[in-house]
Amino acid sequence: MAAFIAIAPFTKTQWKAARGDGSLPRPRVRVIRMGGPQRELTKWIEDNAGFGKVTSFSGGGGSGWASSSIVDTESGNRLFVKTSKRPSEAMFTGEAEGLRAMHATNTVTVPEVYHYGDLKEADGSFIIMEHLEMRGSYSQAELGKQLAMVSTARTEQSHETSRSI
Repeated sequence: MAAFIAIAPFTKTQWKAARGDGSLPRPRVRVIRMGGPQRELTKWIEDNAGFGKVTSFSGGGGSGWASSSIVDTESGNRLFVKTSKRPSEAMFTGEAEGLRAMHATNTVTVPEVYHYGDLKEADGSFIIMEHLEMRGSYSQAELGKQLAMVSTARTEQSHETSRSI
């Protein structure tokens, strides 16, 4: 079973609590043992994504349908990974194709989909995509304009082109 070390960053409280002699608090270190989907997804990312080794694989949340994780790589790229106990056709195929179609229009910011499919080592499926920082404010009017542009760009594509995206 593969394992790697994850070092948690210092909190503001830890930085403020640094000793007057200039020494810093000790970082929290934990060894993460990967099994099932994490091992399989880490292997795919390291072998195919071109981002180098996975440096952390942390839980991001979940629902009754899927679980999400944030994956950091040695190249500095951050990925968003979702897994589900359901097959890809039921869970992620439509999401991946829809995101790829919107991404191809270059009108609204959506994550790039790197890979999706059924797990081989466990029951279920996955989708690996670009992680987007969702912070700050946005204009609903601008979002509406961008979505209208997606619709326009989509209707201008031929049926064959739209199916191959």
